[in-house]
Amino acid sequence: MINGRTNKIVAIVPSTGGDQRIAADSQANTIYADVPEADGPGYLQAIDGRTNTVTATISSAGQGIYPEGIATDPLTHFVYAANFGGNDVIVIDGRTNGKPLGGRWSTRCWQSTR
Repeated sequence: MINGRTNKIVAIVPSTGGDQRIAADSQANTIYADVPEADGPGYLQAIDGRTNTVTATISSAGQGIYPEGIATDPLTHFVYAANFGGNDVIVIDGRTNGKPLGGRWSTRCWQSTR
């Protein structure tokens, strides 16, 4: 973690996997990181921006998450992760770090969920 005011490293949050992409929900003070695995499905991590600790590891048992990018919506607190393994977008409710309304983990990019 880097302090945006001083540009100095203030914490190192341990994780596994290769390159990670991050997105921040500034309203919830939560950072999300996608953690791809070299030999199988990856997962997402929720990090508390105040304590710099991992508060949740998000995976979908039975449905592989192969994260390739991540974004947040600070108004709805939803987290969106591009899922290379399913050619879809994983949608997570950041308030619970679980499935969003409707109970589906992912949405095909070309379909509307509303």
